[in-house]
Amino acid sequence: MNKKLEKFKKIRRIEEIYEKAFSRIGMGSFMKLAWNNVKGDFHSEPNMLEVSARLMIEEILVYEIAVDGEEGYKKVKETASIELKTFEKVSAYYKNYLDMVINYLKKHPEKKIDFFEKDN
Repeated sequence: MNKKLEKFKKIRRIEEIYEKAFSRIGMGSFMKLAWNNVKGDFHSEPNMLEVSARLMIEEILVYEIAVDGEEGYKKVKETASIELKTFEKVSAYYKNYLDMVINYLKKHPEKKIDFFEKDN
């Protein structure tokens, strides 16, 4: 299967986990929080593709920190082509949401996915 399609499916599964962990209303609140965290990174009026990509990186970043802590942060940092805030800042900023994802995955470990699994 196409590798890009597989990554897209994994992102969609992360979003589904978020919707269950936060509720749909909570997901909207998370995206507002994420936008407030990244909008200062844009020096001009961004286009929707840039905004969507940056918010997707925030989703993956928070998910990976919830799953693997600092190691998860490092995986995203090594892969992302943008400057990320420090692990400590990201963890503090998203603390409530990290706690919700961590608790959700403790109750539903079968939902956990390995976003960065190596291709065989």
